[in-house]
Amino acid sequence: MTTTFATLADLLSLPGFRADLKLPRTRGSLTARGLDALDGATLVTEFRPSVGCVPVARYFAFDASSLGGKLGAAPLATILASADLRKLLSARNVDGHGLEMFLDRPASEASLPDAPEGVAILGPIDDAGTLGWWTWYVCAGETTRVLGCFEDFKPETGTGVATNHPAASLAVKLHNGR
Repeated sequence: MTTTFATLADLLSLPGFRADLKLPRTRGSLTARGLDALDGATLVTEFRPSVGCVPVARYFAFDASSLGGKLGAAPLATILASADLRKLLSARNVDGHGLEMFLDRPASEASLPDAPEGVAILGPIDDAGTLGWWTWYVCAGETTRVLGCFEDFKPETGTGVATNHPAASLAVKLHNGR
């Protein structure tokens, strides 16, 4: 039986909401405030992404317009279409997160569009399959809710396996997180 969640408070009551998830987002998409700035009664809508979907994950969208969010990722195809951006393209392996692509420039040099929608991703956090928090971020709406990645990272094992997403669906962070 699948549990239904209606509000942000329902999600926040789940295990795995680590201290770093309470803070404003600082890598990839950015926010001026953390999730604790939102009302727990904020409605959440479950969705299933067509790209970048991890089968065991559950995805929820919510209004995050009061967090001052900026979209910090774009499809790889967008980056490859620009000679100037291609020169900045790099990759790194981030502990606890897996392999990611990014543009090697500070966020202050990136033109980041507003991102008024939040996305929470939940999934199993232990061998028993307990549903809990994986991550959250802000996006610019439905077409930017979930982008693909190099690896389908498995937090429970700390490993990832290469995906077969086409280049157009792979996400690139628009700054280096510094």
